[in-house]
Amino acid sequence: FDLDFESSLEPSRPDDYWQRFLSFNAGWLFLFLFAPALPAQTGFSQQYIIDENDETLVVHCLHSDTRGFIWAGTRGGLYRFNGRQFVNTLPDSLRGRYSVTAIASDSSGRLWIGTADGTIAHLHNGQWKVFSPEEGLPRKSISDICFDRQERLWFAAVDEGVYVYAGKRLTNINTDDGLPDNYVYTLQSMPDGQVLAGTDRGLARIRFGMDGKNIAVFSSREGLPDNIVRTICPSAEPGVYWIGMEDKGVFRYDAVRNQGAGMQLQKPWSFGRVNDMVAAGNSLWVATEEAGLLEIIPGGQESLVRPGASPSNGRTGKLLTDLSGQLWCSVPGRLVRSTILQLGFLDSIGHE
Repeated sequence: FDLDFESSLEPSRPDDYWQRFLSFNAGWLFLFLFAPALPAQTGFSQQYIIDENDETLVVHCLHSDTRGFIWAGTRGGLYRFNGRQFVNTLPDSLRGRYSVTAIASDSSGRLWIGTADGTIAHLHNGQWKVFSPEEGLPRKSISDICFDRQERLWFAAVDEGVYVYAGKRLTNINTDDGLPDNYVYTLQSMPDGQVLAGTDRGLARIRFGMDGKNIAVFSSREGLPDNIVRTICPSAEPGVYWIGMEDKGVFRYDAVRNQGAGMQLQKPWSFGRVNDMVAAGNSLWVATEEAGLLEIIPGGQESLVRPGASPSNGRTGKLLTDLSGQLWCSVPGRLVRSTILQLGFLDSIGHE
């Protein structure tokens, strides 16, 4: 990973990006004003092929860094959006060798990645530096990375539970410590320094400190509809999180009280696995395995689920909102960018 990326970072590009963004949204305004004369779902999104040499490329993770750059981790390496297209930041000799499965930024803005072979690295002064703790790294796929309030590095490794790097020491947290399962899909840092982990056997709230490891479990025994937790998303309500599951859709979880936060869908969930979620305004946008992109509108104990202006009727993978408020959706081989408000507007047109 001792590679020179200085030329690919283009420090001046964010300014150019915002100029293009303003021009782009001037076109959105025109389309919005004259939408009644246009066919539904025309001109309200922009699609980007990630790699023209591999149009089946699947995005494992999406990330927006502190400067607004969009990064996509794939089996073919790490791609960065330069304002016009996605560019593979790895040289030809390494493309395909590193499958990037997790991306995060620390408080200083450094970009961190995890790979399918267990490598973790960060970008420093234009070069990738491999994270090499004295204890070594697991040789398993890194499923997620996050940083807690104290800027400690946390990551999940497939079948090995969770790791935390604190005081220059790497500590493993697994089922021997009370983790419900060692297969961890996702991590979510909390404002109080704790970390939520979604596993194959429920949700774990982990506190790590001077008193050691403390884990509170929330699973089907405590009221979780489905033990397989695929993704976690903060809600607008402090201490409350959206939980995306394998078979039973979404659930609101009160992490402070370690209990459900009250929400019931109008109809049973029939859209397959939840792959990702982002909260925006009063809506939750959900990427599903079988029904594309969905919008959930919470309302008391009832929540309306309706189709969004989905780029795919089938699988929608990862979601991201960028600094300009636009929504990015991954589908096989490409990414689709659109504005969240226009997604809802398109849906209303399509159902008149």
